[in-house]
Amino acid sequence: MRNKRVNKEINKLIAEYFFLEKGCHISYPYMKVCIEDDIFISRKALKHIVEARKDDDYGIARIQDMFLKIPETIHEPDLVIPNWNKKYQRSIISGKLYLEIREALLVIQDTNGEIIDVINAFFRRRDKFEKLRATFQ
Repeated sequence: MRNKRVNKEINKLIAEYFFLEKGCHISYPYMKVCIEDDIFISRKALKHIVEARKDDDYGIARIQDMFLKIPETIHEPDLVIPNWNKKYQRSIISGKLYLEIREALLVIQDTNGEIIDVINAFFRRRDKFEKLRATFQ
């Protein structure tokens, strides 16, 4: 389970990156930030997710909530499929449907040994998630 210090660090970076201009450089982009014991994300990937979700009209609180759901989505997924993106050939997509918000969270992760590196994360409507799940059953 993630400790409060890690939670504060992720939330601080989300708030910082939310107000940066798109494409702005950050310090230590390849430094890993811990989401949970075995789940990490580079500062560059975190910034990319914040920028992309901001473009999707997510607010800071929604992005922070998404990061709280990442460990459960990875460790208790409703769906696991290979990622068809050629750039990340060893990656998989984990998805979990959250009925309370009527959306699913999809997490793209690199399967590089015992450490899980998050590449991207985003919510999808329930109907689109069900269609994706039906495709791979």
